[in-house]
Amino acid sequence: MLIVFEKNGELISPKNVIKTELEQSIDIPADSLEVLFYYEQGFDGLQNVFLLEDDCINVKAAIRNNSILFCGIVDEQRTIYSDRGEYIRVFARSKAALLLDNECIAQTYKNPSFAIMFERHAKPFGISLKHSDRDNIGLSSRGVLKLQKGCSHYKAIEKYCDEFLHTIPRIDYKGELCHNAFDCKGTLLFDNKCGIPFKSVTEVNKRCTVYSSIFVYDKDGFCARVNDKESIESGIRRERYFNLLNSKTGTLSDADNIMRNAKRNSLSVVVTVPEMLINVLGMKAEVNNDSCRREALAVYSVKYYENKNGQSTKLLLKRGGNDYVDT
Repeated sequence: MLIVFEKNGELISPKNVIKTELEQSIDIPADSLEVLFYYEQGFDGLQNVFLLEDDCINVKAAIRNNSILFCGIVDEQRTIYSDRGEYIRVFARSKAALLLDNECIAQTYKNPSFAIMFERHAKPFGISLKHSDRDNIGLSSRGVLKLQKGCSHYKAIEKYCDEFLHTIPRIDYKGELCHNAFDCKGTLLFDNKCGIPFKSVTEVNKRCTVYSSIFVYDKDGFCARVNDKESIESGIRRERYFNLLNSKTGTLSDADNIMRNAKRNSLSVVVTVPEMLINVLGMKAEVNNDSCRREALAVYSVKYYENKNGQSTKLLLKRGGNDYVDT
């Protein structure tokens, strides 16, 4: 991996990088990057950072053509002087940080479209539209979208996607907006015989997060009981009361979504691979070895780490993708 910083339009790269950490998560809009390297003159006031392939020959062309692994803005820079040496530590976030850190005007949209949300809340910050989403740019939605005081530009887009499209948006490593974070092709197969080799797999089952029943109330009182047959048969008793007046749609589907989300979060599979495997959020995944086989999973978070001992990536897999809707 080649690390390149931008300072007043000049591109510079540290000679001796000690460690690099990159974290990506479906639940966190902006990816985070931490770089630690030995102190060098001229590395004060860093503004932007890019990650490129090791064999990149023309850095300027790669950045100009968006042939990158990560681009972001420097949030914090520390210069460390100690008896062990002098170091520079840089913390950065991806371009989604620009939408998170800037507040939009409180307003109400009537029948908003994805095009309006993109033009007003993403494009002014240098965010482009993912190619696969260009066919959806003209689609409009019937209804009202209210943005309160203090709402960020990212929250405005997230709220639109949640309420009208029932998706989770994502700004990817290139700074491109996609209305559906799980709109990814292909499947990652973790298999030491015929797939991506892994060092370890940890499977966690949390029975304490699953609901056996949800009692649903409306303005007139009790109206329905939603049961999870599988949980009940496995001996789980965990009940919840749910008021339709406080739900998104005011229908029983909201209770179903709570039940499904609880099931999604009850199972997690952590896979560690001895290589770089980033920018795969939302992709489908399968794990296969002699004692464990899991299908219908999706990548929810990625943590990449590199130091003098080599590279490794830890991936968090959960049930789901588009079958699960946050409530």
